[in-house]
Amino acid sequence: MAIKRKSAAPAQPPKTEADEARELDALSDRELHDRIKFLVAMFFGFFTVCDNRRCRREQACRGDPSQCFARCLPLLPEDALERWGKEMDCVRAGLSAEEMVRIADEHMARIAAARAAGDVQPRPPSEWVTQLRRLCNDGPVWR
Repeated sequence: MAIKRKSAAPAQPPKTEADEARELDALSDRELHDRIKFLVAMFFGFFTVCDNRRCRREQACRGDPSQCFARCLPLLPEDALERWGKEMDCVRAGLSAEEMVRIADEHMARIAAARAAGDVQPRPPSEWVTQLRRLCNDGPVWR
């Protein structure tokens, strides 16, 4: 009796941007919000201060991203959010990582110089920071 071997599954072709866009469009608003919260939580390292031991141990969000996001986002300094907003502008513009860091550094240096000069006028938050705050409160859909 011959032994039948399982054939290896055919390799999946890499996903295209169109495939990823279709997957995102298929997500419900709640799923999309949770995915964004997870990515932002990972970016800022919320897992380092999370109450969930599994998150801290695995150095990744392993619990409910909504709870973590709501608890940790208000703890972030405004400068961190401002820098992140500028970096997201650079990503949207298609700039390289080196350009992104340079532009964000220059942006933060301008803010520091304005503070040192006594300019304490509150500036409006960037579009990205506004979106994060809405998302923290389960506000309008972020698309």
